[in-house]
Amino acid sequence: MTPCFGALTCETILGTLKAMNFADIEEQGFIPLYKREKITDDLHNICNFRTDCQFITKSQMKTIQKKSKGRE
Repeated sequence: MTPCFGALTCETILGTLKAMNFADIEEQGFIPLYKREKITDDLHNICNFRTDCQFITKSQMKTIQKKSKGRE
């Protein structure tokens, strides 16, 4: 395992991101289904968006997905 962010490994970060599931609310947007932890808080701070405590519209989710794939 290769260190990627401080003491965290890339595998740990990717596993956390993959586990961040959301519920689609009547085609309006998304709410989080994952448990908030220190690593999720750190990722939110680094990426400059919050998916743990706010409603995410479809448009916002598409923007987050584009950023995560490096297609800004």
